[in-house]
Amino acid sequence: MNFFNILSITKRITKTLFRDYKFILISVLAPIIIILIFAVITRSEIQSINIGVVNLDNELQNFKVVENFLNFLDKDTYKIINFQSLDDAKNAFYNDRIDSIILFPQGISEVIYFKISGVPLDKSAQITLYLDYTNETISSRIKADFETANFKFSSSLGIENAISLEPTSIYKTNFRSKDYYSTGIIAFIVFTLGLLVSNIVLSSEKSSGMLERVIVSSLNSFEIVLGYFLAILLLSILQIIILLFSYVIILKGILSFQIILVFLFLILLSSSAIFLGIAISSYFSITQSYQISISLLLPTLLISGIFWSSKELPIIGKILSYIFPTTFGIEAIRSIIIKQIPIYSLLFYALILFIFNIIFMIAASFSIRKSI
Repeated sequence: MNFFNILSITKRITKTLFRDYKFILISVLAPIIIILIFAVITRSEIQSINIGVVNLDNELQNFKVVENFLNFLDKDTYKIINFQSLDDAKNAFYNDRIDSIILFPQGISEVIYFKISGVPLDKSAQITLYLDYTNETISSRIKADFETANFKFSSSLGIENAISLEPTSIYKTNFRSKDYYSTGIIAFIVFTLGLLVSNIVLSSEKSSGMLERVIVSSLNSFEIVLGYFLAILLLSILQIIILLFSYVIILKGILSFQIILVFLFLILLSSSAIFLGIAISSYFSITQSYQISISLLLPTLLISGIFWSSKELPIIGKILSYIFPTTFGIEAIRSIIIKQIPIYSLLFYALILFIFNIIFMIAASFSIRKSI
C-alpha cells in the first residue's frame, strides 16, 4: 500500500471541493441551520391551552360549582371558552379553536351541595373531560391539571373527591398516539421519496448528457419540467399505493372513502416534492443537490408536526414550519383520518399545497435552463 498515492487522491478531491464556493456554503450553513432549528423545537413549551366548557347545570344562587372549580386552573395557561352545547364545542375543536372539552352535567351543583351537607346519595357528581389522546403531551397535561384542580376544589369544600372526573376520547373512534404518528410518517415518506427520486433522475440525466440534449431541443422550460414531472409522478403514485396498502393491512388503518382523499392529498404533497427536487437538482451540481435535499429533509422531520403538534412549538418554530408543504399535508391527512372533518373544510389545505406546487414548478422552469 502506497500512502503517497492515497494522499494524492485525498489532496485532489479536497482541492476540488474547496474550490466550489456553493459546496462550502452548503457544508457550513446546513449543520448550523439544523442545530438552530433543533434548539428552537427543544425549547417548545405548552404556553396556552384552550378549554371548551359546556355547562348544563342549573347552578344554585350562592353555590357556583363550575366557576369555583375552574378558578383552580392556572389562568396563565388555560383560556376558558364557553359553549351552549357539546356539538358546538366539538365543532370548535375540529376547527382548532380549542384543545379539549369539559362537560358539567345538569344537577351537579345539587349533588355536591348534598354531599357537603352529609346527605347520602347514590348519584355521583361526575364531569366528563373530552381529550385528544393522539396528542399525548397536551392530553396528559390537561388530565393532570384537572385532577389537581379537583383535589384543590374538594379541599376547599372540606370533602374528599367532590367531583368524579371521567376522561374520554373526543373522537368517535378511540384514536391513539400511534395513529397520530403513522399519518405524519406516511406523509413524510411520500415527500422524501418524491424529492430524492427527482434528484436521482435529474442527476442521471446530467451524467449521461441527456439533460443537455433535451434543453437545447425545441422544447420550452415548462414542457421539459412537466415531462420529467409526469414520469416521476407515475412512480410516486405507485409508491403511494404501496404505502397506503401497508397502512391499511399492517397498521390497521382506515379502509373507506376517506382513503381516497388521503391518496389525493399525498399526490399533491408528492408533486410539490418532485417540482422542488427538479428545481434543486437542475440548478445545483449533483453533490450539492443531494446536500441541499438532505438539509431540507432534516428540518422537515423535526418541525412539520410529525411527532408533536406545531401548537407546542414557540413562535419561531411555528413560522418555520409554515415554509414546508409537509406541515399542511400532514395536517390535512390527520384531519381526514382522525378528525374526520367535512370535505369542504379540506379546501384550505388543498389550496396551500397547490400554491406550493405552482411556486416550485416556476422555480424548476427557471432553473432548468441554467443547468448547462
